[in-house]
Amino acid sequence: MVRRAESILKDMGVEHQPIRKVWKGQRATRWQFWLHVAKKHDVLRMTEMLLPYLTAKKTEAEIVKWYLSKSCRVAQYRTTELDALVLDSMSVIKRNGGEAPAEVLSVLREVIPSQASPGLPKGEGLEGVETRPVRLNDNPVQECPTSSVH
Repeated sequence: MVRRAESILKDMGVEHQPIRKVWKGQRATRWQFWLHVAKKHDVLRMTEMLLPYLTAKKTEAEIVKWYLSKSCRVAQYRTTELDALVLDSMSVIKRNGGEAPAEVLSVLREVIPSQASPGLPKGEGLEGVETRPVRLNDNPVQECPTSSVH
């Protein structure tokens, strides 16, 4: 599986360091394989390609994409207070079982277009953003991503 991931990254043109086999601590029960991608442009490319297929980590991936899209525009990007606030929301989402609490969602809706106006009929949200209401329990992992509103 790790070799297949390496092959896919190579086909995408994503640079990475060689695969490392790591034993993580005394309580580890098996080897871990790390495929390290270090360049922000490559991480952005990977995130954009994976995003349509994500369900459980989609909000976090959208935050990563939003931040990297901004930081990839310049050679050295300085994180703003807004960036720090949005990036900190990822730890809140993780502590909340993968779902963004209402106060985090309100910030994300203001900042990230893909998080805007969930559940509103087409035309009532941001222009060009299509949404449909989905809860964790009624969006099975095997569901194919769609671009139309149901």
